[in-house]
Amino acid sequence: MVRKKALLGLVSSAALLAMVAGGAVTANAAEVRVTDADLAKNQTLTVNAGSYNIANSKFKAVPLALYSYATVDNKDTAATTDDAITSYDATTVAALKDAINQSLTAAGIDTTAKGQSGLAYDANNPMPWVAENLLDSTNSPWAGKLRDFFDKLKNTQAFKMAINNGTAMTATGSTATASVRPGIYAIVDTTATGRAAIVAMTGTGINGVTKLKATKSGSPEYVLGQVEYKAHDTTVSKRITAVDKNGQVSSDGLNAAAPIDGVVEMKLTSTVPNWTGYDKYTYKLVDTYSQGLKLLNSDTYPVTVKVDNKPLTKGTNYTLTANEGSRTFTVNFGTADAGITAQKETFPVGAPVEVTYKMRVTGAAVQGTANVNNVNVQYSHNPNNWTDLETKPGNEVKVVVGKVNLVKTDRDGNRLAGAERRLHESKNGPELYVVKTGEGKYRLATTGERGAVKDMKTDTQGNLEIQGVTNTKGGADNYYLKEVKSPFNFHRLPVVGIHVDVNEKNGSHQVTEKDGDTDNMATVANNVVTVKNARNLFDMPKTGSTWMVIFGTGAAALLVAAGLLLYVGMRKSRQAK
Repeated sequence: MVRKKALLGLVSSAALLAMVAGGAVTANAAEVRVTDADLAKNQTLTVNAGSYNIANSKFKAVPLALYSYATVDNKDTAATTDDAITSYDATTVAALKDAINQSLTAAGIDTTAKGQSGLAYDANNPMPWVAENLLDSTNSPWAGKLRDFFDKLKNTQAFKMAINNGTAMTATGSTATASVRPGIYAIVDTTATGRAAIVAMTGTGINGVTKLKATKSGSPEYVLGQVEYKAHDTTVSKRITAVDKNGQVSSDGLNAAAPIDGVVEMKLTSTVPNWTGYDKYTYKLVDTYSQGLKLLNSDTYPVTVKVDNKPLTKGTNYTLTANEGSRTFTVNFGTADAGITAQKETFPVGAPVEVTYKMRVTGAAVQGTANVNNVNVQYSHNPNNWTDLETKPGNEVKVVVGKVNLVKTDRDGNRLAGAERRLHESKNGPELYVVKTGEGKYRLATTGERGAVKDMKTDTQGNLEIQGVTNTKGGADNYYLKEVKSPFNFHRLPVVGIHVDVNEKNGSHQVTEKDGDTDNMATVANNVVTVKNARNLFDMPKTGSTWMVIFGTGAAALLVAAGLLLYVGMRKSRQAK
């Protein structure tokens, strides 16, 4: 007899099965054979869920093989905690024999292989061979030949009938227990809705002895009759990676400042969830955005999807569904009829997932209000119903915009109505289009937006508000407000350069004056730009380049006049002679 260890790990549960396979042996001096009466005594099977509450879960203990022989250490005449099972023999449940053999074949398992005991495959009693030779599902993600075998076995009619006849386990809090005849068992979670585990396998103790002697000198003993319930989740996170013009992104990628019509690049990251033990598996990312943002999905602004750093093909490996009405888009991985299990090679368990896309800042973005974008991941969590999904929220990111408030006055501070001006992207840059939202109120227009104009007019109190303007923090990009019509019809029209610095984290903004106001007709205080209008040349300030131009022009005129007088005087003098 040769001792062995078998482990079946699952998406939601893992079980140790450590047993000795083979036929009857002669016990050595340190061993004693378990009597038939003690071998028939019921033993406890336990599912341990740790921090998870499985009180509403429904488990069945399904016998695969029953012990027919066992030996234990000869430490005492009664079973004690110091005792350990040293060998055993088991007989496959007759009603499952054919299903087990067929499942091994269907899973492509080579039954000519022999384990360390040299036990040969016996079609009339296959489970001892399974327990010894299918030992490759011991670690996460608990895939391998043993899992392949159970994936086939669980769908056979014989196994489904065996589940119905299995022993119901009593679940309370984080544990579930059952009293069963000693043997090798499949633990089946039959929970219809909510989180459920995939099939696990374990062996019971014998006559109260739950330790299996180590297979190698110095290795630990193994505990029988215990199944560990493990929940396997995936997560999703979102980061802002760039803004195409002006604005800035916070160092953590959770916040950004941008102008209306600006394009913000975002990235979703996740990992392929553990679909082991599922026939079909749903996995999708659902992104939701506020009115101040809009998904761009075109050849110019494509959505890209990668798994394990390999680009996926839209329509083949995933589908993208966008709904502007609900402001959501969904990346659904795999195929509609089977999810990601239909393309297992494309979606290896635990592989990194990356989705990059771009959002345009819309006209609904308002200074002082964060434009939120959040995401959640949805995935199967019940092998009995693959469309029953777990939903886990990811983090949210925020985009904010700035604004400019302008007041129009005369030299004495009286409010002026009727002034018209235009906003330029830079000092010599193009004029920007705006959309009127009320009297004296405008916002930047989005590309191709209907109703957009260039001219902005102050209201009856001389006020002008422009929403959605944002400059790069500490950058050289500035807006320029150029007046195109004065309330006084004076030809000298003010120009002022401004910088709108927006705090990407809290949305506050600061407006500062930049070069451009050569006439000294503008001031900035408390984020309000005050622009004065002159009635005539003499109403202009006596400082600045304009007044120098005025002074220079006046002096030239006087010189010209003096020259004419001198010339006329000389002509008259000559004629007198």
